[in-house]
Amino acid sequence: MKRLIISTLLTAGLICSCEKPQTEGPDESCMIFLAANTSETKAPFNGTAPSESQPLDALVCISTDSYSYPSGGNDGTTDGTIGKHLQVQFSSGSRQLINGAYYNKSTPDRTVYFSAMHPQSGWSFAGNTSVHCTFDGSDDVMFAPQETGKYGNLNPPTLNFRHLLTWIKMEIKADSEAVATAWGPLRSITIGSKNGISIDLGKAFSKDDVVFDNDVDMKFYKISSPEEVFPDATTGYPMTTASSEVAYVLCAPVIAYEFDPGAAEDEIRIPEYHIRIVSENRDVTIPIDLMNGEGSYAEASTMGKQFTLSLTFMMGNTIAVSTNITDWSTGGIGFGKIEE
Repeated sequence: MKRLIISTLLTAGLICSCEKPQTEGPDESCMIFLAANTSETKAPFNGTAPSESQPLDALVCISTDSYSYPSGGNDGTTDGTIGKHLQVQFSSGSRQLINGAYYNKSTPDRTVYFSAMHPQSGWSFAGNTSVHCTFDGSDDVMFAPQETGKYGNLNPPTLNFRHLLTWIKMEIKADSEAVATAWGPLRSITIGSKNGISIDLGKAFSKDDVVFDNDVDMKFYKISSPEEVFPDATTGYPMTTASSEVAYVLCAPVIAYEFDPGAAEDEIRIPEYHIRIVSENRDVTIPIDLMNGEGSYAEASTMGKQFTLSLTFMMGNTIAVSTNITDWSTGGIGFGKIEE
């Protein structure tokens, strides 16, 4: 399975031949530069380069202690130690100067540790080794595990950002005009999810160590306008017989199983997600069962994967669901159905 890697480049400039005293302030050889190759501040990241119109915001943590990221510490210009959390906005795919932390030429063998997360704000730290945030379903959450650098290193390290959520896109259509009339405009669509995430910074990263908490009914957002909830609270969404990709959500991942691992009998399938749909005239909950391909049910984490749910509204309280399952770069298929 391929993984989309969003890379952030960190590099010190070329070592100067002069010996400028550190007390006069850091020279160019001590400065830290970063570059990023992704975009957008709301909605999922797709790997394109950031620009002035679509910048990438990140919280970059820099430390001289491995797997420990204090804030409010030294910036490297005194004794070479660093403990900083820096808010960085990348506005191009080229490297950018990061103000607030520096390599120290007086301690050239000292290792500097880097980690980063997106979004830029909303993170709370427990000590120096754990971080938590709450997300609302509209924004990607990514984490770049620890990498190292040193003064004068001409082979700069790369921070590999990893998607921690599951991206679900939704297509909607009515089976007929009579069905659209019978259901009426859609008033609310939510998915059962958790909206808190904790990351352990105190050891080598494993996605199994990412902890999600706080059960909520998470809203979907408009694909055309990621800042706005779908459907519109005033007008709702009048269905048509043409399929339209209208909404998305970035929710907590789950472990997909073909059969319920806790059941006393085999062949009891359990859905990975439940979506509640409220229209003017109906209120139904749809179980979503995920698949890797035709006849092959998913049995892995949904973290970093993208699913497209195609909802076909039918008479009564029936909705036919097909699910196209992809990673941010590769994929499979799946389907689901509910009948009341």
